[in-house]
Amino acid sequence: MDIARAQFLKLKSTTRWLVSLLVVAAIALGMAISVVSLFGQVESSQETVASLANLSRLGGDQMVSLVALIESKSFNRSVLLAITAAKTKLLHDEVSVEEQSPQLVTNASTTFLKNYESMVFVGVSLVRSGNLVQATKWALGPLSNQYRELESKTAMTARQQQQIAKDTSLVADIETLAMMVFAALMTTLLFRKFSSVKLESELTAEREREHAQARFASLIENLSDVIVVLNSEMNIVYLTPSWERTLGWPVEMWLGQKFVDVVVRDDQLLLMAELSACTKEGSTTLTTKWHHIDGTYRSMESLARNLISDPVVGAIVLNARDVSDRHQLELQLAHSAFYDSLTDLPNRVLFSERLSSALRQSTKDQATIAVLCIDLDDFKVVNDTMGHAAGDELLRKVAQRLVKTVPSGETVARLRGAEFGVLLEIEYNASDAKSIAFKIIDELSGHYELSTGVTYITASVGQASSKPNIHPEELLKQADIAMYSAKQQDRYRFASFDFKMQKEILDKITLRTELRQVVKENQLVVLYQPVVDLKEAKLEGVEALVRWNHPERGLVSPVIFIPIAEESGLIVELGRFVQISACRQLALWNRVLGKRSMTLNINLSMHELLEPSLVSQIEGVINETGINPSQLTLELTETHVMSQVDVVKEKLHLLRNLGVKVAIDDFGTGYSSLSYLENLPVDALKIDKSFTDHLLKDEAPATLKTILKLGQELDLKVVAEGIEEQQQVESLLALGCTYGQGFYFARPVDAQAIDALIVRGGSLLRKDSQESERFRMKNNAIFGAESLNANKTKNKSHG
Repeated sequence: MDIARAQFLKLKSTTRWLVSLLVVAAIALGMAISVVSLFGQVESSQETVASLANLSRLGGDQMVSLVALIESKSFNRSVLLAITAAKTKLLHDEVSVEEQSPQLVTNASTTFLKNYESMVFVGVSLVRSGNLVQATKWALGPLSNQYRELESKTAMTARQQQQIAKDTSLVADIETLAMMVFAALMTTLLFRKFSSVKLESELTAEREREHAQARFASLIENLSDVIVVLNSEMNIVYLTPSWERTLGWPVEMWLGQKFVDVVVRDDQLLLMAELSACTKEGSTTLTTKWHHIDGTYRSMESLARNLISDPVVGAIVLNARDVSDRHQLELQLAHSAFYDSLTDLPNRVLFSERLSSALRQSTKDQATIAVLCIDLDDFKVVNDTMGHAAGDELLRKVAQRLVKTVPSGETVARLRGAEFGVLLEIEYNASDAKSIAFKIIDELSGHYELSTGVTYITASVGQASSKPNIHPEELLKQADIAMYSAKQQDRYRFASFDFKMQKEILDKITLRTELRQVVKENQLVVLYQPVVDLKEAKLEGVEALVRWNHPERGLVSPVIFIPIAEESGLIVELGRFVQISACRQLALWNRVLGKRSMTLNINLSMHELLEPSLVSQIEGVINETGINPSQLTLELTETHVMSQVDVVKEKLHLLRNLGVKVAIDDFGTGYSSLSYLENLPVDALKIDKSFTDHLLKDEAPATLKTILKLGQELDLKVVAEGIEEQQQVESLLALGCTYGQGFYFARPVDAQAIDALIVRGGSLLRKDSQESERFRMKNNAIFGAESLNANKTKNKSHG
């Protein structure tokens, strides 16, 4: 509202001044026109007086001519022409007077002129008629009197005209004076207005300058950028208040100081070089670190301009802004691009770059480097049972152990999932890669205490060494292949790459593809290995073992296809096939045996145990086949049980509620705490073959004795695996173990062979009777192609 009112008052004042100016201009214009008109009248009066004087002269000329004519007593033609010309001129001047000053030409004056003219021509006529005496009297009498009257009237008219001119001049002078007064007044008013406007403009400009200066001061006061002004010697001569807000230093403290001192030492050379370039080229942009008062530094992006030649500035001006957050973000982005966010180890990208660089350097130095590929066994089980948060926690702990184990100066990276890589560039370490790999296996394998519980993990390591002109990805691929080959080992899972492994991996990929069709195409075969009562040497039960009857390869060892099935998840479908097939066969045997019971052991992998539908599936198989649940024993390896005790315990209780029994397979190899057995719903322990083998050397390991004693104390059924000699049977009986299985009694056989054994009363006495020999030969003929080591695999899934 105030602004609108001010604009309205300003418009009103301007309008008033414009109207006043127009009025004064109109008055001045009218006076000017009046003066011009008066001067015109004066000029006209002067011309009239001249014309009257001319008339008087012409009259005199006529009279003189007439007298000359009379005196000549002849009719001189030139005199007559002069009289005629004077007459014509007289008439012309008479008309001119009437036009210019009609107020001076009256009827009397007009009549007088005409009479005078007539009288002249009367005298001329008398001359022409020869009456000279009469003409002379006429000229000296009436005509002369008429001429004198003409002169008198002319003089009177001139006096009148002079008075008119005088009056007119006076009016003109008055109007001119008035016009000058108006002009002076107008000039004064305009000068005052101009002065007022000029003063107001100067005041307005001054106010604008003060406002601009205040605004500039406010902008400088609140400016986020730091402006630094340096003289030619790089001393600070001016700083904006933002200096203190950004760096914490008081402005007064740094005025006159060397600017280079505020920059961190590592960036001082860069600063001096850029500022030197600035003095030559005009401007430059640079990013340097400036000391903060708290001891840290700020990343400052500066635009330096050389204004030394500017007479107003005469200095170098730096416009700097704090880009620490942006710089930190760039570092974080760069870090995230090359480092794993979970473990903070280098990722596969950075590992590949370092590997490429190491290979180039090794080519120059003719040295060898080594790559280790490390994978955590059954890591998926941890994720599935304890959750992904626990899996992430486990990976971080594994990364910490791995960094401590690998020699200093070598690269440790997380490649993907639960797979890690180690680059050994130092030639001494590269040549000792196998030893380092075993240290890694020992360090990583064991128990890990997580926030959600305790888990047990083992690791497999593959190693590959550089060859001339090998591509980085190819070397990494070789280490990866070696790692997959290491996973097939029983205990220390380490392998060095050779080209046979590559063919084996390709074969496994082919088998994985073919394995997806085995159930549909009825290529699976279930075999049974007897579990023997060692005291009576009679059949106690059987363990169901699956085999793949490949149409081209023949019987494929479970050592080959079971790990593939577990990796691909097909083990769940294979396990379901074994469960329904073996339980149906047990139902048939029950019809033959009647009340005599027979046990059936079926292996479960960890993948199957974690399957949500496992309990309902087992219950469905029992109901469908009609077997007694107590006849069915599900076997789990000790390593799997101990790795996920809490989850396994809950699932085993659900199975026990069905009446199914549980056995721990490969017991004694998992480095487990024996105290767990008191709280687990376990019915039997199966002693690993490695302990039974010691009995061939007349050795009885303390661990074996402890296991047997533990079984007795916990009232658990103990079964010894891998019995191959009579000596082992006798030693086991002496130690109190009453159940066993192994090639000494029978290899895995088909259901028909078990039928024959049942018909024979279940006796498995190994004497040199013809019947026993025939039984042994039949087993060897059918299944003798399998090696002794194929009896049991480490994971004991279905092998």
